[in-house]
Amino acid sequence: MASRPVNSPHILPPQQKRSRAALSKILRAAEQLLRRKGIDGFSMAGVAKVAGLPVGNIYRRFRGKDELLLAIKEDMVRRIETAIISHLADKKFSSIENFVHSFTEASIHAISIDEKLNRVLLGRNWAGHKYIDEIEAAGHMRVFSKYRATLLPLLGKESKARGELLARVSFNILATAVTGKCNGGNPILDALKWKNLGLEFSSVTIAYLKSHPRK
Repeated sequence: MASRPVNSPHILPPQQKRSRAALSKILRAAEQLLRRKGIDGFSMAGVAKVAGLPVGNIYRRFRGKDELLLAIKEDMVRRIETAIISHLADKKFSSIENFVHSFTEASIHAISIDEKLNRVLLGRNWAGHKYIDEIEAAGHMRVFSKYRATLLPLLGKESKARGELLARVSFNILATAVTGKCNGGNPILDALKWKNLGLEFSSVTIAYLKSHPRK
């Protein structure tokens, strides 16, 4: 089970063990409701019904629906980030091919393992929401930092500037493909199975990294 964002600024923090158990129950119920009904069918009353708790219990921990949604989205971003970084940290890579395939596999697994929930949250129009912009950007950059640190030694004699460019472009090829499919709404990506998407975009990325003119 994913870790619960008990330190989120969007949650009024529980102090007692019983309160922490109730919070976990609320968050699980909220996720279940999002998977079944999406954003449009999401409500505090609906969460209370699924959790089997009075709606007042929900409001004692969250100021409103948006606060609850933000807490869940924050947890999602952290969970995906942690899964990818942990996967890379546990392995040693001897080639660009091996690394790119492994990174893509970890990224796809982290998102597709709970695709219904992640699609709802990634597809949500959060544009301009300062806090979400910050946590998504921070999570994205932490994953990129690990990707970059792992890739650069595999590039051989590339100059520092060229290595940085290759890392940034190749990372965005993969990240855009994976998050774009999860977001939905792109008929080209929607038509691809996750396995095929991983294989094809890994191949594109490897070809870019290995055939780009060296300077």
